[in-house]
Amino acid sequence: MVRADLRVLPFGKSKEEIIRLVDKAIARIKESGLEYEVTPTCTVMKGELKQILDLVREIHEELMKEDIPLLVWELRVGEFKS
Repeated sequence: MVRADLRVLPFGKSKEEIIRLVDKAIARIKESGLEYEVTPTCTVMKGELKQILDLVREIHEELMKEDIPLLVWELRVGEFKS
C-alpha cells in the first residue's frame, strides 16, 4: 500500500481555466475508487503503486488534450506497511 501526494499545475491559462483543469483531475481521482483526500496543496491518495501510477498517467494524458502550454505535476510516494 502506498500513499501518494499529487499536485497538478497547469500553466498558461486563466485562473478560471486552471481551476477547471484541477477540478477535472480531482474528478478523475474520485472516479478511480481510490481512497483520497483533497487538501489545499495537493490530493492525497492511498492504493497500490501500479493503480496510482496508471491513474497519474491517465490524468496527464487527459489534461494534455486541453492544449495546455505547460503542465507540471508533482508526485510524492511513500510506501507503508499496514
